[in-house]
Amino acid sequence: LMGLALLDLYQTTADAQWLDAARVTAEYVVSQMLGSAGGTGAVAAAEFLHRLSRLGNDVSWLESGRELLRSVSEQPLPREDAVQLARLGCVLETFASGYVELVISGPPDALASRQLHAAALAAYQPGKLVMLDRYGRFPQSADAALRVCTLAGCLPPIADPAQLPAVLSTLEPVSEFP
Repeated sequence: LMGLALLDLYQTTADAQWLDAARVTAEYVVSQMLGSAGGTGAVAAAEFLHRLSRLGNDVSWLESGRELLRSVSEQPLPREDAVQLARLGCVLETFASGYVELVISGPPDALASRQLHAAALAAYQPGKLVMLDRYGRFPQSADAALRVCTLAGCLPPIADPAQLPAVLSTLEPVSEFP
């Protein structure tokens, strides 16, 4: 759960120190959990690794998360542990239903960038990941822009935060599994 909290901090503040701390946490989680018998902690760890793979732009964490889910599926969960069974269902849905990235590019301290960031955080969208474009995925300019991306690709950038709900309403689900 610490890793998920670090990713929440990163998404909320856009401060790279939280993403770096999440990566360190993930290295520890993977070293301790992969190859073990799974267990209930593996479900939360898989969710964490899934989000980290998207926010950190590194698919190796996604594969580690899948391995953890496989280890959980090989172990019977007690029927009395309804919370863990429900969490497992939610995490499996997260892996199966794909994700939506809301990527803000432009000067991070500019008013327009902050407004787009706030709109992205406020928008309802299952599987949503909000991030600033720190990796140079998109051309940088003096003008802030928000791109909505899925596994199917990215939509044209928008500059007006009020447009985001309409754009999100047009998305079709895309699964990460074949």
